[in-house]
Amino acid sequence: EERYRLVASATKDVVWDWNLVTGAIEWNEAVNLAFGYGPEEPTDNGVWWTEHIHPDDYDAVWTSVEAAMAGTGRYWAGDYRFMRADGSYAHVNDRGYIVRDDTGRAVRMIGAMTDMTAQYRAQAELQEALDELNLVYLHSADMIGVANQTHFLRVNPAFERILGYSADELLNVPVANITHPDDLKPTQDQIEAMNEHHIAMMGFVNRFRRKDGVYRWIEWNT
Repeated sequence: EERYRLVASATKDVVWDWNLVTGAIEWNEAVNLAFGYGPEEPTDNGVWWTEHIHPDDYDAVWTSVEAAMAGTGRYWAGDYRFMRADGSYAHVNDRGYIVRDDTGRAVRMIGAMTDMTAQYRAQAELQEALDELNLVYLHSADMIGVANQTHFLRVNPAFERILGYSADELLNVPVANITHPDDLKPTQDQIEAMNEHHIAMMGFVNRFRRKDGVYRWIEWNT
């Protein structure tokens, strides 16, 4: 118990100790710091916790808690939204260790709640940026592709529109096969120079053969 209280005082996580027989929950001071509650909150009644779970998350959280207690395992974990003192919600990761008596009945759960809001926000912003980038990739009039030394790994629809090949054809054919023979060495020299000198940006021009056999001049920015 002394070790538990020392850890609960030292960590930034919200540590809780839930008596499953009486329903009482003890919280460490981090619950006030993390969510803005005054010293009079939270109460030691487990109802306070459940009342602060987002309504849309409540059923899933409580169902998982009940299943963990009714089973034989030792661990429970859940991700949900938890109400702050100002009425906003934090995204939290919560996990607990279940203590059982000699009959296997769950009598206590000790756990820790971590505020993951910043991570969730960063993930959402990253996804939004990726979605915007994907829109540019799909609808750009310019050919946008990813390639290694020999093959294209990914091409956008503009490749198909300008060169007449399907994406599968472009990905399965060596780039050299559709490059004008006179441009093979200059192109390779440009790529090698970029790699050797760690040049992040480089522009050059070469010719690619369309599916109908006509060569098109392509200006590359890599």
